[in-house]
Amino acid sequence: MLDTTTNVALAASSAPISACVAYAPAGEEMELKPYLAAGSGLLLADGEGVMPDGVEGFGRSLFGAVRDLLDAGYVSACVLNSDGPTLPTAFLIRAAALPAEPGDRVVLGPAEDGGYYILGVKQPHAALFRDIAWSAADAGP
Repeated sequence: MLDTTTNVALAASSAPISACVAYAPAGEEMELKPYLAAGSGLLLADGEGVMPDGVEGFGRSLFGAVRDLLDAGYVSACVLNSDGPTLPTAFLIRAAALPAEPGDRVVLGPAEDGGYYILGVKQPHAALFRDIAWSAADAGP
C-alpha cells in the first residue's frame, strides 16, 4: 500500500489529485497510517447506507467511496486497487484528468482477476458496480 500511495502522491505533486485510501472496517485508521504516503487521506468505505439495487459485496464499498468523494465536491473520482504500485505515474495523472473533462466520462482498467484496477467517473454510475462477481475472471458490467 505504501508503494501505491507514494505513486499517487507523486502524481498529485504534478496534477490536481487528492490522494485518499478507502478502508473498512471503521476503527482501522491507526493500523493503516504506517502504510500511507505523506498527505494521503482516509475515507471509510464500509458499504453502509442506502445503495442502488444489485450493488453488493466489494462493489458496495467502491460505489460508496466514489459517491462520497463526489458528494464531498470533487469534480471526478478515481478508485485504484492497491495491487498496482507499478502503474506509471503519468498514467495515473492522465487517468485522473480524463473523467474531469467536459461530458460524462468513465475510465476503466480491467483487472485480470475480475473487476477493475482503476475506475474513474464524474457520476456515481451504479451499473459499473452492479451484479459483478468481484475477483472472478468474468467480472465486469
